Amino acid sequence: MRLVSFATLIALAVPVVAQPLPAPPEHARLFALFQASDEAELRRNPIEALSRGDLRYADKLGDPFSDAHYDAERAAAASDLVALRAIDRSRLDAVDQLAYDSFEWQTRASLRLLTDRPLLLSLAVRPIDHFSGIHLWYPDIASGKGAAPFNTLADYENNLKRNAQYAALLDESIARFRQGMREKIVQSRLTIRNVIDQLNAQIGQGIENSTFYGPVRQFPGGISAKDQQRLRAAYAAQIRTVLIPAETRLMNFLKSEYLPAARPTIGLSKMKGGMRMYDYLIEANTTLPLTADEVHQLGLREVDRIKRELAEQQKIVGFNGAPKQFYAFLRSSPRFQPKSAVALRDGYLAIKAKVEQRITEQFALLPRTPLEIRPVPAYQEKTAAGGSYNPGTADGTRPGVFYYNSYDLPSRLTWEICGANWAWRPTLGSGSAG
Repeated sequence: MRLVSFATLIALAVPVVAQPLPAPPEHARLFALFQASDEAELRRNPIEALSRGDLRYADKLGDPFSDAHYDAERAAAASDLVALRAIDRSRLDAVDQLAYDSFEWQTRASLRLLTDRPLLLSLAVRPIDHFSGIHLWYPDIASGKGAAPFNTLADYENNLKRNAQYAALLDESIARFRQGMREKIVQSRLTIRNVIDQLNAQIGQGIENSTFYGPVRQFPGGISAKDQQRLRAAYAAQIRTVLIPAETRLMNFLKSEYLPAARPTIGLSKMKGGMRMYDYLIEANTTLPLTADEVHQLGLREVDRIKRELAEQQKIVGFNGAPKQFYAFLRSSPRFQPKSAVALRDGYLAIKAKVEQRITEQFALLPRTPLEIRPVPAYQEKTAAGGSYNPGTADGTRPGVFYYNSYDLPSRLTWEICGANWAWRPTLGSGSAG
């Protein structure tokens, strides 16, 4: 997104017809660098382009597990920093200086990871986990409901090409996992058991119930009956002979070879080189030079603050009992448990409606991207978060999607949703408020 300088905003506010002044040289150079860097990024990572609605590389998935990919990312980051240093920051206005600093910090953080060989190795040899593995996010893209469009015949053909690349990447992940076994840098058993369950759920869908078959269950106008028949056959054949075998190979490898070698411990601190990665992730996510102990102490202080606020709420609602009893009541009382998956969905839809009704009170400029509420796909729900968001495209052609998770329904507490229709009023002074 192009940042607008203060001077530009002033100029726009003045009702004088005049030729616009050319952008200051350093400003123009800075934003030319941003554009060139972004264009190169999209070429190296075509799935990022697809997620934005840019279809120039729609037949490609990229090669995120290879050494060549990491080499290209390292060279690009180093080149961007050289180009950035050639721009005189002192000649930029305050807004552009902020953009300069943000770009520099992000690029330096990436380069730190890419040039620290032990750090990069610990990332590369753990290519898949149960939260963000390619076996989770790619099927959603290919499902007909995700980032990839299915409006034209070319869209359907491009998806077949991407699917084949996805299968190849699953095999590449096996090679990376084996490298990790040799280096004694492995995922936890908890993580791998979850991944096995996820793969098993996808494989168990069969062919016509497969997530990958989704695009050919219905077609947009403009695709002939003959092409529809051909595509259904092609998708079924690919699922049967390419995708299920690839997922099965990965699942069997994880079961028979990797799981016995996986570590029984959890947490990065228990992994070889884990504290090095932990320290990097703290700075990458906070932008601050904090230690793990400082983050832990901050967390403890936040827990204390939350406990104090909960104690105030306990007084307000008139719950008589110890704090632990109050917490147990909030977690276990049937009044806070959705009656059904539909009721859970309706709670989120009610919030969406309320926000849409009042959003203009706070914002004059509204996004063109609509919001949809959808359930987490069945093959992800066992290990997915209670709620998550997948951004749409800036032009509004693809909606942003909030995913709610109805797995283990009693654990999806209605007070977490914060909808007005979940209000509860226990009897003041009651022994348990239950």
